[in-house]
Amino acid sequence: MDSKAKILLEKYKAGICTPDEIALLESWYLKEAAKHISAEEIDFDKIIDLNPQDLDLNISHFTPRARVRYLKLWQVAASIALLACIGVFAYRYSNTVTSATPLNYVVNKTPKGAIQKIALPDGSIVWVNAGSVFKYPKKFEGKVRQVELVDGQVFFDIKHMVDHPFVVKTSNLNITVLGTSFDVKAYKNEKITKVSVLTGKVGISVEGQKNKPAIMLLPAQQVILNNATDNLVKGTTKTEAIDSWRKNILVFDDENLNLVFNALERKYNAKITVEDTELLDQHISIKLNAQPLNNILDVLSFTKHFKYEMPNDSTVIIKK
Repeated sequence: MDSKAKILLEKYKAGICTPDEIALLESWYLKEAAKHISAEEIDFDKIIDLNPQDLDLNISHFTPRARVRYLKLWQVAASIALLACIGVFAYRYSNTVTSATPLNYVVNKTPKGAIQKIALPDGSIVWVNAGSVFKYPKKFEGKVRQVELVDGQVFFDIKHMVDHPFVVKTSNLNITVLGTSFDVKAYKNEKITKVSVLTGKVGISVEGQKNKPAIMLLPAQQVILNNATDNLVKGTTKTEAIDSWRKNILVFDDENLNLVFNALERKYNAKITVEDTELLDQHISIKLNAQPLNNILDVLSFTKHFKYEMPNDSTVIIKK
């Protein structure tokens, strides 16, 4: 530790640092903590087991206020290091994960009008939405727990396993976590792939983009990938909109009507034809509880000013 840092630390212990000095010392602390946690080594046990006392500091003589602030800094440093490690995992496996052979995998096909809850071999739980194809191994083997969302939408509640990251592969994204809950939507008939985080931390990398670092997501954050251009946009979302569908509730947060009608087709196993295609680009934010399809169409038609016909229970024609 250099002399300037020692002087600042003594002032910090006494609680007489200026705001600028506190900021400088905190910056030094985070760098010092990072030396003890190597993202390249990806040693998660080291992150969990490292104590503040392992650093070149002694907090026994700190004032109570300084000690509390110091320990908070330690928690921040550990969180930053953990995010870095997840990022390294996401980057490392973004171009090495591959589709496993069918002989070792279970292929789940959830029909329209249904939602399936599945327990994975590691104890993780997933909910597979209507019209989805989801592949998972009969047994997880090796360092990485890997599954594949071939088509559709799945909500993941992943069991935390420090030494075995969990990777979800879609046709154009690789999602890496340790233990968290998140949603992946990747229907082939839609133009986007969306990943939304409910709890924990998630690393996202685009298939084939070896030189780009992983994007990290925290709770209430999401990324939306344009499947045609590979343009990836990070933003926020309402937590209610992330997993409501598995509870038989549809929540749309500024979604276009094309995606809304697609969701209704899958949920009610219906065919919806839209005569005025310009209507599909209109956006809406709405919560739709479990109710008959005609009731939902009544609400949507009133809100977005269109008419509709239902020749039968599974056919809908949207008119101007």
